[in-house]
Amino acid sequence: GDSAFLDRVREARRGALALARHQQATAALLDQLPVCVLVATLWGEVETVNDAMRRFLRAAGIDDATRVPLHRLLRRLTGADDAAVHEALRQLVVDRAHLRLTGRLEPAAGPPSTYELTLSRVGRGDTPDVRDAGPVSRLLLTIAESIDVAVDRVDWRWSLANDAARAIDVRAVLEETVRQLRRGDAPPRRPVIVEMPDTVPAVAGDGAALADRLVALLRETLAQGPADESARIQIDDADDAVEIRVIEPAAVLPARELAAIERGDGPRAFVEGSLGARIAELVHVVATSDGRVTVTSDMSDGTQVRIRLPKRRS
Repeated sequence: GDSAFLDRVREARRGALALARHQQATAALLDQLPVCVLVATLWGEVETVNDAMRRFLRAAGIDDATRVPLHRLLRRLTGADDAAVHEALRQLVVDRAHLRLTGRLEPAAGPPSTYELTLSRVGRGDTPDVRDAGPVSRLLLTIAESIDVAVDRVDWRWSLANDAARAIDVRAVLEETVRQLRRGDAPPRRPVIVEMPDTVPAVAGDGAALADRLVALLRETLAQGPADESARIQIDDADDAVEIRVIEPAAVLPARELAAIERGDGPRAFVEGSLGARIAELVHVVATSDGRVTVTSDMSDGTQVRIRLPKRRS
């Protein structure tokens, strides 16, 4: 009896040592990544924070993320209330593979930058048992780009449907879109013409996220077509909404991508960085503000993306 018991103890010890070595090797590997990574259990206990994420969180005023439950960490980073954060996490555990948020980093010098943050459920099974926070599933928080830690402050904005009430200055969004297109090492070789009335009513939504998605979409389309053919952005003031039209005569969507957009397929259904993926990302941002995107695309007229956003109520 004693021998069998000691054998079980030794086996358990070997398993624990192997697991510890595996976790140590995983943590060392994560620390080498330029991507910010945080791993938590389904209960929200933060287990692993890589070096890039630690630097970013310190810039956000969070010195020891492993002692802060995930829901509280998200609340501090986004400014959302407890109910919104808990609902987002509940959706993630029950029926979503991932959630996307956008954050705006404002460095002490230079223009602000907006980054995308993704909270994913990873592990075996599509719908994990929330009672099992063991090796079956984990929550993975990532930021897609490395972060410059020389910041003055970090201001995250929640971009889920429960925060659709923010006001967007459409003129400012389009001006920022054009500025971002002209910045960088490789500005587009084709012009963008913006046509809008002198006054445009405010609409609801996240202006920074909308500008980023418009920039990504236009960078993709402006790489195509002759240099003397311009893309156009037009604004119409409708009764209860403002419509932004992106008219790109030089870009045509494949029929299968157009059908996927009409079905509401997400960005993962498309080749990364493709025109279809860019439009699907835009659809996601607009949908969080109760807006709507419609797309037409053919050889004669190119591609037109119509973004309809509800007017901001006083």
